[in-house]
Amino acid sequence: MKDLLQRLFIEHWQRKAISLLLAIITWLVVNHSMTATKILSDIPVKIINLPAGKTIEGLQQNNILSNRIALTLTGNKNVINELTPRDLEVIIDASNKGEEWIVSISKKNLISFNPDIDVMQSIHKVEHEDFIVKLSLLATARIPIYVEEPEGEPPPGYEFLGVWPNELFITLSGSEKAIQTLKTQGISFILNLDKISLQELEGLSKGDPHEVISFSVPDCWKFVEIPALFSTLVKIDDPSAAQMRIDFIHKEKFSLGAALPIHLFCSAKTLAYYNPSAHLLEAQGIVEEKQGIFFYTAPLFVHGVSRSFFDLVKNKLQMTLFPTPEGVRWIIEPQDLQALMHEYVIRETNRRPELAFSKEYFIDQFQKYLRSIRFYQNDDEELLLEIELKNNNMLIVPKKAHP
Repeated sequence: MKDLLQRLFIEHWQRKAISLLLAIITWLVVNHSMTATKILSDIPVKIINLPAGKTIEGLQQNNILSNRIALTLTGNKNVINELTPRDLEVIIDASNKGEEWIVSISKKNLISFNPDIDVMQSIHKVEHEDFIVKLSLLATARIPIYVEEPEGEPPPGYEFLGVWPNELFITLSGSEKAIQTLKTQGISFILNLDKISLQELEGLSKGDPHEVISFSVPDCWKFVEIPALFSTLVKIDDPSAAQMRIDFIHKEKFSLGAALPIHLFCSAKTLAYYNPSAHLLEAQGIVEEKQGIFFYTAPLFVHGVSRSFFDLVKNKLQMTLFPTPEGVRWIIEPQDLQALMHEYVIRETNRRPELAFSKEYFIDQFQKYLRSIRFYQNDDEELLLEIELKNNNMLIVPKKAHP
């Protein structure tokens, strides 16, 4: 055994060492001479040295184009096989260029984020589809942000009333085309009610559980997506965003407890298809007449408002009948709205001075109440009425909801 090992490793060791060295050199040469080709998609393209006051269509604020490119790379097999789109970035120098040029990319334009990859040594050839870079004037403008109806659901026991402000602005810079498109379309901003906990609202409603509960929107929520200009979320820079709040009310129902006056509205156009003297409102069933005024007398419950708003409008509610060619429509709404709104704004400004940053906030809140108010004929059934024209009479008939 000892003799065998001596013959293998000791005899003629100089020749064997030279042979091993030559084998290693041959392997290295062959290995590095083996090439491969690979297509990498979604490679970012960064533009540097743009002339002052100029930009490029689709250029984001980090100077990377929103549209990425595909490169066909040929080079060392070991490196090429390991490459991913995250390893590379294309750098395009815009200095000393005209208003428009065809981009030609070589390995000199490639930057590697992987310290183990030497682009200049490992990549031999870069191919890509031609694309044109065209300079555009850099424009700056205030872009409207439209606050949409929130997604999600409010915590149990609460109703969503509204968001204030309804509109914000953000100052952006970009190509003339991108900025004009954003000015025309605006940016949508949607909050998520699922992020608000029951404990948060209960803590806010301890002072007066029958009034509006205002949840101040955290700063970390005040970001928007603008993919045409940014690859990340953008903070809203409008100072009005500091007052952004979501208003809630408790789910409550209030009994009107009084007869509701009825008014028949007829315009000059109405007379072309409806004759008031031919169909007189009849005092029957749920309708009574007192001193020439008709009243709806069935039980009526009000949902979708706070106690204070209900107390403000309950004696100003009226049912109005509108004859149309298709039949008679009806609506219940407060009368003398301007006076009611004025009273509401003064009262709320005095009651909540910390929110009195704008009377428009309380005007908007009053209008949201008008949109959210709902009427029920009992605890569970929304008020449904049918107006029938029979013989010379107009009848108001309660209607059952479909099961």
